[in-house]
Amino acid sequence: MYARKTGTTEWVKITEISLNGSTRQTVRGAYHCKATSGPTDSWDIMVVRLTENDDTFHISQSYWTALRTIKYSAPINFPHPLAMTAMRIRASGRLNGVVDEFSGIATSILPDWDPATQTWVTRETQNPASCFREALQGFQNQRPFPDSRIDLTRLQEWYEYCEAEGWKYNRVADYKSSLQERLEEIASAGRAALTVVDNRFSVIIDRPQEFAVGPAFTPRNSADFRSRILYPDVPHAFRCPFLNENANWQQDERIVLADGYQINGLDAWGNSHPEYPPATVFEQIEFPGTTDPDLIFRRARYHLADVLLRREQHELTVGIEHLVAVRGDRVKLAHDVLLAGLAWGRVKSMVIDPPGYLKGVTVDEICPMQEGESYAVRFRLGDNTTVLCNVVTVAGDNRELIFTSPINLTNPHPAEGDLFMFGPVGYEAIDCIIRSIQPTSDLHARLTLVPYDEAIYQADQGNIGARPQNLPAIRVVGA
Repeated sequence: MYARKTGTTEWVKITEISLNGSTRQTVRGAYHCKATSGPTDSWDIMVVRLTENDDTFHISQSYWTALRTIKYSAPINFPHPLAMTAMRIRASGRLNGVVDEFSGIATSILPDWDPATQTWVTRETQNPASCFREALQGFQNQRPFPDSRIDLTRLQEWYEYCEAEGWKYNRVADYKSSLQERLEEIASAGRAALTVVDNRFSVIIDRPQEFAVGPAFTPRNSADFRSRILYPDVPHAFRCPFLNENANWQQDERIVLADGYQINGLDAWGNSHPEYPPATVFEQIEFPGTTDPDLIFRRARYHLADVLLRREQHELTVGIEHLVAVRGDRVKLAHDVLLAGLAWGRVKSMVIDPPGYLKGVTVDEICPMQEGESYAVRFRLGDNTTVLCNVVTVAGDNRELIFTSPINLTNPHPAEGDLFMFGPVGYEAIDCIIRSIQPTSDLHARLTLVPYDEAIYQADQGNIGARPQNLPAIRVVGA
């Protein structure tokens, strides 16, 4: 192989290329060299065959198939940093030309919350909270949102929850989708849901909640109550296709059984239960962005529990009080249609005895009691917190409720006008989750509530227990 700078006459030998082989197949070879002159110079290349022509024992033909030049600079002009891979492929009979498919393992490098330093740092991450923020502010978003439009405090809380629970999001987004669809998918991978509060993007984390601050609803502060029970056809198992990160990212499938069914004599936990009926009814469900088979199992079991334990849906219209609630809040609900609670209304006056202590209250509704039963009353205070007090049982219809333990007036206590809910101990109201809030006219809103049950969050740890009955016989008194 010879070369000369264009416009000159002297050829310079670069190298000799030796190609041989005891085969009738094509033998290929290539040579790479780097020019030492300026980037604007051009060169002439000449290849000369040095061996003799073919004879009786040697059959060969020489072809110069291609001359390619490579410019040693960035292959693409992109204003943001990208992860790139360089490939050098030897041409052969099986591969010649353009590579149609290429696989690799990549990890996102994104702003990631660091609880130790309480700052966002750029590093490798699979946390859904970091991916959620990147979808809103990354360079792939043509109109990235400023920090003021994102609830960073909530994202930081969600990040730590995902780290504690092991939730991850892994997805190659090589197709078009809306920003809302992408955010909803990322949130779902971290057991959360997209929401917008005060014009800021945020998430609702679906996890056990302590009832600390939240509204309470009764017939006294709501209207147009409607309730329905769903009777879904629950499958025996879910088929969950996914890319398995433990099997070199190959397409895989995990079958997640419901309680009481078996496949090959094994239940959902791999325990031997040949006496269970075999699973015959399957439904397919996909969890985009989840590649860990253990997380696939947990998400599928959660959906099974959600179908079984959240069959009731309650709808009611409330006034301006809905402004203190957001979707996903845990709230209290008492209503005669549900036989949840025996009475509800407002506090008329307080019974102070001895001085400095609240002995009881007088209410504006009759509270029926039976001998031998225990009762409690829950108050919603002015700051939207609640106080629960046990009541001295006095058989008959009562408007005065005396507490078993007086409340020191220096502690949170009910006042005149506060809402109350009365009923048997543990059944003065039921716990619900706000599933949706649909604003209507005159600052009113239509709320959809579903039961709150912590067994839903424990479905991946054991069998899904039956929901406890909330309707004891005592609750029909006074109905």
